[in-house]
Amino acid sequence: MGCRSVGCRSVGCRSIGCRIVDFRSMDRPTLKAVLVDQKPIGKNPRSNPATYTKLSDQIRDLFADKTGLSASHFSFNRPEGACDTCGGIGALEVPMRYLPPVWIPCSDCEGRRFKDQVLSAEIPLGNRRLSIADFYEQSIEEAGILLSMADMEGRTRRRTERIITALMDVGLGYLPLGQPSPTLSGGEAQRVKLAKHLANPSLPRSLLILDEPSTGLHPQDISGLLLILDRLVRGGATVVVIEHNTDVIRAADWIIDLGPGAGPDGGRLLHSGTVEDILQAKGSATAAALTREQKELSGVGNEPSAFRDKPCMAPRQRTDAIHIRGARTHNLKSVNVSIPKGALTVVTGVSGSGKTSLVADVLMATARRRFLESLSLYERQSVKEGPEAEADGVEGLGVAVALDDKKGRFQRRATVGTATEIAHHL
Repeated sequence: MGCRSVGCRSVGCRSIGCRIVDFRSMDRPTLKAVLVDQKPIGKNPRSNPATYTKLSDQIRDLFADKTGLSASHFSFNRPEGACDTCGGIGALEVPMRYLPPVWIPCSDCEGRRFKDQVLSAEIPLGNRRLSIADFYEQSIEEAGILLSMADMEGRTRRRTERIITALMDVGLGYLPLGQPSPTLSGGEAQRVKLAKHLANPSLPRSLLILDEPSTGLHPQDISGLLLILDRLVRGGATVVVIEHNTDVIRAADWIIDLGPGAGPDGGRLLHSGTVEDILQAKGSATAAALTREQKELSGVGNEPSAFRDKPCMAPRQRTDAIHIRGARTHNLKSVNVSIPKGALTVVTGVSGSGKTSLVADVLMATARRRFLESLSLYERQSVKEGPEAEADGVEGLGVAVALDDKKGRFQRRATVGTATEIAHHL
């Protein structure tokens, strides 16, 4: 075991960026490893399913060939084609003082991203004439039908059909071709990535790694995910999945089960084999879950459940106070306190008694984290969440906004208009 980073020869190095891997040997074929997760497919609204899968390359060439303009004119990421006002984004950012920024449609291109010259260049597709913006507004299924009627070179047509077919196979035929990536759900973003690999001719040389792909998916979507994974494997790809969902486990050709517990109680190989073999593994929580589910599906060994006659979700009850239990941040000694709603509460005490720790580091921190959990992955990636509050629980906390007077306090550009956000409306 030793660090092999550039310029480092020490054994057990712990320098920043150095990761030590401890194992005796590893036999492997030559495969290109790719991580397929649920992160956004692009970092800004310029990205969409067409640009991510490279289908936009064929679309630009088609419009350029039919109109006489260059391919760069039909890209909203190039100055030749992008709207001068919004820069090809299709929207303008309105900063908010306490909330994430809001995007409003561009007043010049009306959200269509391109210059007037480019929007006026239309080509015949079937019995219609469409501009490049019109084409991006079509669903993937509709775009596939239109492209099948277009006059395209043989190799380009095969590439286009391969991408469209892959997007259709993963169940994204309803998705607008130019939908900005920040508006895609985590499951949709992951399926776009899977479609890109499905359309890749070098699939047999790929090792695809998925980290809990069933997270946040409806059971109906999980069945579709399994069909996609089956297609990838049949296409020659090697797929490795980290997963707890029993449906995904049952569909696997090979299972590696680690345990039996977590932390110091884990790290041991409990089973390596097929689904039928893992049911015989002793001390495996996965084997116990599969066995229990199998009995429930077959109706054998079902015992009356204490929750069977209860509703799935208890009715929400309105609370009249915010309850903080066991606050231990900084010098707080397991403080239990209630803050009544609809009333003015003052937290007081001598300097250093824990006022800021209770209000800012517990109450505000909890409110901020709960608010960020409601945002999309794209919006959360540029926001610092901060540490989790050290408390046993905070109950009764609804929507909360922290009025911090420090923001913009010493900026010479700040005015009453920008602070109240009326400047954007004016």
